Amino acid sequence: MSAELQWPNPAQRVTFNVAGMTFEVTARVLDRYPKTLLGCPLRLQQFWDPTREEYFLDRHRPSAEAIVDFYRTGRLRRPEEVPIEVFTDEIRFYQLGDDVMRRFRASEGFQRRKVRVLPQKKHLAPVWLMFEYPDSSIWAAMLAFVSVSFILLSIASICTESFPQFRLMKTTKADQLDRSNLSGHLAKREKRSSMKFHDPFFVIDTVCTAWFTLEILVRFFSCPDRVKFCKGKMNVIDVISVVPYFILLLTEIPGVTSTTGLEYFLKVLRLTRVLRVLKLSRYSNGLQTMGKTVLKSLSQIGSLLVFLSILMILFSTLIYFAGQIFVPEPKFQSIPDGFWWSLITMLTVGYGDIAPRTLPGKLVGTLCAFAGMLAIALPVPIIVSNFELLYNIQPDDEDLYGSEEEVEPDVVSSTSDGGYQSGSLCTEQLESPKRVVPCSNHSEADDISVIRSEEEQQIGRLQFETVI
Repeated sequence: MSAELQWPNPAQRVTFNVAGMTFEVTARVLDRYPKTLLGCPLRLQQFWDPTREEYFLDRHRPSAEAIVDFYRTGRLRRPEEVPIEVFTDEIRFYQLGDDVMRRFRASEGFQRRKVRVLPQKKHLAPVWLMFEYPDSSIWAAMLAFVSVSFILLSIASICTESFPQFRLMKTTKADQLDRSNLSGHLAKREKRSSMKFHDPFFVIDTVCTAWFTLEILVRFFSCPDRVKFCKGKMNVIDVISVVPYFILLLTEIPGVTSTTGLEYFLKVLRLTRVLRVLKLSRYSNGLQTMGKTVLKSLSQIGSLLVFLSILMILFSTLIYFAGQIFVPEPKFQSIPDGFWWSLITMLTVGYGDIAPRTLPGKLVGTLCAFAGMLAIALPVPIIVSNFELLYNIQPDDEDLYGSEEEVEPDVVSSTSDGGYQSGSLCTEQLESPKRVVPCSNHSEADDISVIRSEEEQQIGRLQFETVI
């Protein structure tokens, strides 16, 4: 960079007045960020007051201290009493750059909207948007409503099918088939398959699974990156929720031998259908936030589980020996028998299926309940804080590339890419601060100092005399 764009003397003290508060900053500090307003002497020249021999900036005073401290430390922190909008305007005025603006807004809880990557084939882009982003159009919202309806219908069918009267109906039909005059195992199996295909719950499951499968296939063939699509957690859940149906369907084909082990496997496989309830999180930001909170709080949850395990073993041991010593026929025959009691006591559930009867046992139970409440209460504020942090993250709609405040259109103007242009001066983006090696007779305390404001000088009272 040309020497004309830097302060001629690094040890020079630069004095500038911000709405009555006077700052003195050494030029070597300002030279760390030469692409900013205070770091470029030619940009700052228009604010020169020859009468008082200082630069006068009629800007927000409380923000100025944080801006000056940024030149010294490289860290930008908004004072608590300054609104975000006001501080954002000050960052623009001092031309600290887009990178500083992004980091500041990220620290304030704003989050840049994710870029929606579209397929290279233009005819697949509307399909991908419709199936992947419910907020992209009215048709996408209607499609999301249909998907949620199928999910709820499938879950309701799974729950209703477990009612005793429906299970008894299936058992009765199966017994009638076994007592029928059909000869041969294959004939009975064909009849059983025919009954299965006419089962209303099977029909509902078939219709829902057909929709889920169609949805997965359409999203897969229209996605911009199929490898990334296959690695997506929600996509894996979608596949797992439909695979059991096709496996169960194969077992209904006549000729397929069913064994006891296979029957148990199929019963477990049917349970995986309940994973369809997780598909609702695709359409709910609240559920996604709760999932992210759990992932973000895994360390605290792990510590809680370890602590509860220690307490469970401790109080199970105490209640066991209390029963062995004071009760002729104790209910706790071993320490593991006390695990269930100690756990539900610490969680303040207390089913009452097993409880101590003697005074020593009740004392152990009381301590166990208090210890459980303390153990749970300690990590809960951290988990709640994580939830609030994730819940309050706002999409950053701020146009960081919009036109900045022009201090003088014919001298300084904003470029289309967010940089600043002063004719041919200072056109580069904000760089990292230069490494400054202070002289042996120069201290960091001499770099920046806050002097009395004009009002304080008039009343003769020193309010600010701070060495930063």
